[in-house]
Amino acid sequence: MNLDMSEALVGKIKIVGEYFKGFTNFLELEDFRSFLLLTLTSQVPMNIMAQLGL
Repeated sequence: MNLDMSEALVGKIKIVGEYFKGFTNFLELEDFRSFLLLTLTSQVPMNIMAQLGL
């Protein structure tokens, strides 16, 4: 296995790790208006809310 290729790959993984440093699994919206627009115009949240009985 080529050592230089491994170092390049590790470097790319570090770059990706830095890019997604503050990433969470939650959808983060800046304000409540954005939340309303998402939930009122998107079919997926409506289906999820319906399954939860909301």
